[in-house]
Amino acid sequence: DVARAVMKKLGVPELKAIVVGYGAMIPALMARRVDMATSGLYIKPKRCESIIYSEPDLCGAEAFAVKKGNPFNILTYENIGNNKNVTMTTCLLDLVAQYDVDVAVVTLLEPKVGFVCEKLFDQEVRILVHRNHPFWKRDHVTLAQLRGEPFILREAGSMTRQIFERALAKRDMEVTTRLMLGSREAVKEAVGAGLGLGIVLDREIGHDPRLRGLRVKDADLSAGEYLVTLAKNRDRGVIREFFALAAAYVAKDAG
Repeated sequence: DVARAVMKKLGVPELKAIVVGYGAMIPALMARRVDMATSGLYIKPKRCESIIYSEPDLCGAEAFAVKKGNPFNILTYENIGNNKNVTMTTCLLDLVAQYDVDVAVVTLLEPKVGFVCEKLFDQEVRILVHRNHPFWKRDHVTLAQLRGEPFILREAGSMTRQIFERALAKRDMEVTTRLMLGSREAVKEAVGAGLGLGIVLDREIGHDPRLRGLRVKDADLSAGEYLVTLAKNRDRGVIREFFALAAAYVAKDAG
């Protein structure tokens, strides 16, 4: 409503609105799929290099919700990025441990002690490339070939990113981060717009004709997708049936 009122005063009587995921708004602007985004976007210096903000019409604050006692001493975003114990996976496991959810689907390098972890399938991190990139016709790359390439990465707590950065660290390598986005769909949209390379698990690549996932030939980027619950809950009726249905679905899909 604010955008319509402002644009009307500027002489634009009608707007064509489309729904875009929060993390995909800036990539959509940069790819010229939209002319304007109207939402609560944080004004960050890195973003200001790519897009122009209006004067804010609403400002808000934010805070961290942490466990009692703040065991990981999370006070800043840097604390999250520098603490390998704080990941999206950790958050999901905490939800299970605290009985906030009964079952979680979690990407893990190995089963976690204290939980029932039943593997659904194996996954592997792939390098996501745009159809106009020189890598497009390849079926694999090496880590060394990624040097100097701009990357669209997930947030610091992403298991996908941790798997990739672990492989880089073993070679004493880093990659150039062009954008850091909060969802795989945003990463895919940014790569689809030609803004850089991305990383995504192989089962999450999808069917976008602009994108292709390449295997990294000389690195172990594998992980498992697990159903996770507490041992005391595993044989409860609904949870037992959910595990059985999930296993049957995966088996059917594999067949």
